Amino acid sequence: MATEEPGYFASNAAKIQVFGEVKLRRDRPASDNALRRAQVAACLAVGAHFSTSSEPAIVSMPTGSGKSAAMSLLPFILASRRVLMVTPSRLLRVQLAAELSGLLVLRRVAAAPTDLPAPRVVEVTRRRSTSESWSELETADVVVGTPNVLSPSYAEVTAPPEDLFDLVIFDEAHHTPATTYSEVLKAFPAAAVVLFTATPFRRDRHPLPGVPAYTYGLAQALEEGVLAPVTFIPVDAGSENQADRDLALATRAAERMHSPEHQRAGSRILARTASVDHATQLIDVYRAAGLEMALVTASTTARGLRRALDSVRDGFHAGFMSVGVLGEGFDFPALKIGVYHQRHASLPATLQFLGRLSRPLPLEVPAELLAVRQEVDDETRDLYSSDVAWASLVPALADAAAAGESERRNYVRSFDPAPKDPLSLAAIRPRKDVQVFELSDSAGLDLAGDIAHIAGAPVMYHGTDAAQELAVIVTEHLDRPAWLDADTLDRYRYELHVAYYDKQYQLLFVHGTRDATIRQLLAAFGYADPIQVDPAWLDRLLTSVAIADYHSVGMRSARAAGGRLAAYRMMAGAGVNNAVLPSETRSYGTGHAIARVRNPMTATSATVGGTAAVAAGITSLGVSYGRAKVFSPDLAQLLDFKRWCHRLGELASMHGSVAPSGPPGLAILSPRKISAFPDDPYLVLVDPSLIGRGLTLVDPVTGVLAALEETQFSANREAPHLLELRAQMPSGPTWLASQSTSGDIGTEQDWEVQDPSGDVTLLSELLADTPITVFYPSGSSTMGHVLFQPRSTYPPIPAAMVEDWPYSKCDITAEHKDAAPGFKTVKESTPDTLGASHHFVVDDDRAGEVADLVTIDNSNPSLPTISLLHLKASSKAQPGARVDDLYEVLGQACRSVVWLDTARLAKRLLARLETGSVVRRGDPVDVTKLLRLWVETPVAAKWIISVVQPGLSAAAVNSGTNIHIMLNDLLEWVVQHDATPLVHPHSV
Repeated sequence: MATEEPGYFASNAAKIQVFGEVKLRRDRPASDNALRRAQVAACLAVGAHFSTSSEPAIVSMPTGSGKSAAMSLLPFILASRRVLMVTPSRLLRVQLAAELSGLLVLRRVAAAPTDLPAPRVVEVTRRRSTSESWSELETADVVVGTPNVLSPSYAEVTAPPEDLFDLVIFDEAHHTPATTYSEVLKAFPAAAVVLFTATPFRRDRHPLPGVPAYTYGLAQALEEGVLAPVTFIPVDAGSENQADRDLALATRAAERMHSPEHQRAGSRILARTASVDHATQLIDVYRAAGLEMALVTASTTARGLRRALDSVRDGFHAGFMSVGVLGEGFDFPALKIGVYHQRHASLPATLQFLGRLSRPLPLEVPAELLAVRQEVDDETRDLYSSDVAWASLVPALADAAAAGESERRNYVRSFDPAPKDPLSLAAIRPRKDVQVFELSDSAGLDLAGDIAHIAGAPVMYHGTDAAQELAVIVTEHLDRPAWLDADTLDRYRYELHVAYYDKQYQLLFVHGTRDATIRQLLAAFGYADPIQVDPAWLDRLLTSVAIADYHSVGMRSARAAGGRLAAYRMMAGAGVNNAVLPSETRSYGTGHAIARVRNPMTATSATVGGTAAVAAGITSLGVSYGRAKVFSPDLAQLLDFKRWCHRLGELASMHGSVAPSGPPGLAILSPRKISAFPDDPYLVLVDPSLIGRGLTLVDPVTGVLAALEETQFSANREAPHLLELRAQMPSGPTWLASQSTSGDIGTEQDWEVQDPSGDVTLLSELLADTPITVFYPSGSSTMGHVLFQPRSTYPPIPAAMVEDWPYSKCDITAEHKDAAPGFKTVKESTPDTLGASHHFVVDDDRAGEVADLVTIDNSNPSLPTISLLHLKASSKAQPGARVDDLYEVLGQACRSVVWLDTARLAKRLLARLETGSVVRRGDPVDVTKLLRLWVETPVAAKWIISVVQPGLSAAAVNSGTNIHIMLNDLLEWVVQHDATPLVHPHSV
């Protein structure tokens, strides 16, 4: 478009008296004869925003605090050329257009002179389906419409010229994440966009597309008299029948309407329901009560809306019967009696409805909300958990909530000191996630002590409840992107810490962020040497709740990892407790366990050891042994959080000092608190989560640095309760520290740890947060303050691992030659026993073998099954339980895991076939072709490692102690390499 002359607003901006008697400072009394301070401040804040940013500006002001006036003033402040105002409904479009056409509010407060011509306002009532229809708007100063007629998201709406408007204002902007709204926003990329809203969030919590420019809190609006409290009048219908409830509400509304105070003020009614049919029925109900109501629904025409407004204003109708369309932005101060026939389903709509009633009138007539008491319970909980200020807006509404809600509200009021706006203790909901510490009365704990900083971050709030048992601390952190060396994108981040001391059980529960930060917090409380609860306490806790099943189990290696023996294994999914292999119980201890349990806050009794399914009140409860943590996925208000922690202590104490061996229903032992370090530590492993993160260690004295992966860690047992830790860089510098049995790490000269983003921490803090694992020759390991001790007993060999064969017509003493007349050797009888599914059989029985026999089932070429069979003859003619028959063959089987790769195996077998190995089943040409294909294009495979030993009796697999142990070792090793172990004993 061509350059245009300055528009109406730019030409007349100097004629607007913005300030008049306005006093912007909050400590100055507001004037009744001028624009409100919030209206002017909002416009100035938006102007300041656009002086440095082109992002949409978000203005948050409570319903009834004067958004319409601010929207009328803003185009003058910004000297706009042409303005688009987007409203969510036709009624608001009509009302806003009338306001702007006459500059009604600005003239009423003398901000606009009486002789100032009004702007040209166009209401868009039909969809803009052509470019010409958009061009028709060029003569307007202000265009007002709904997304239904403006949004290019509709096929019938043509894309408008991008530069048609230089200012776009969204009223009730919490709708903007919706597609119909966002497409309007995108249509004018160069325009300044302002989002006005009373509730800057949606029910789905999607963020608004902009930057907060100004927030005027509800508490301040109440304090300054911009809004007036609403009185809740509960109506007891005495019946669950909706018709009875409707009649009781209409009758009570008529009584209030005819009261002297409402008669003097000319009050009107706003009744709300959820459907047009119900609203139509209610018209007759109110008529029978002596009140004529104007019905307004989403299908009411613009002309019908104007008639309804006029008839209610003139007193022909007592008020509006609404099906939701009056919920947002509607300005009718005479509405003083609200009636809920069907409550809103969302919090924003509830807040909007209450805001309709809270506008103060000169006669100070009370604003009232009538509802059946039971109908407002749920929304009241939402109100008080969202913003404590609503307790001031509708103070009596708390009585309609569940009994506990009033108790929760009173509890947060007991905190000293009370937080300053905008922080609300009623809105704080920590996750049920705590570290648990043992504490005696003599520990000198002081939760209320003065704390200025935690982990280098200033404390913006620190308060305790009346009993000084629970403390809330909020810290403020300034975040800057690591890639930016400027403060232009600096943002504040806030972290919550909650500590609860349970005097009855002498336990301290701490919710926080990093472990190192929690330790600093505890030191500030006067608890300098915190002692985490013994893992046996966690076992007792799990034993005292009714467990349906486990859905996540973590196993920490109790010995040095080998092959694919992971330092930490995690299994997730339904019923994972059944997925823990018995053999794994010797290599692992429990790292964490998360179970589906009956909610401990609602259960009246617990099933001890509870592995039985429970029917109701199901939640998740998890424990982490290395960090002494207990966690649940849900959030809780502060009083409920305190009660949850106390319940944990109660549950864990139910079994006294009895120490279960581990979580109930799991075969894995849990760790135990270290009483003394085992002898001769020989291996130190850094937590796997630290590897591959690009962490660099820096010696501040020498300046030498090295990658964490290049640094060698070792340990030495200095005393029963003390380990010496050593870290050695490749270039020479050494870090020395000591670790106590409580997991604390101390050093005289610490190293720094830098991550790629530039953040720096200390090595001692890093290893305290993510403890190292130290291994000992006994098979045990320590991590932080806990000891992982493998089981001394071995589980039975799973039946699926044992496939006994009859070895008929087989000389079991002859492996590959010299069989007795009329009998086959073990190798000769094996292919016959295997069956036809083994398409190819390669005999590799000679020095340097992969296995005695290699079989291939290629029925699924993309995932073939490959078996490596290791054969050994019996030392005697009769099967039995002879350890000597197993040593060699089991060793061969374990060593063959190096060939569990199709390309490596194929390359090896091709070379072996050229030098003496033979194909015993299948066409050698086909075998060679397949192996060459695998060399060029490796495929995944199902691997089986088999031990064929006819000298082993099937009955001896689980009866001979040494044989039992050896087969467990084979099972464990093969499974850790993602293969299936099989043993073929004699079925005799």
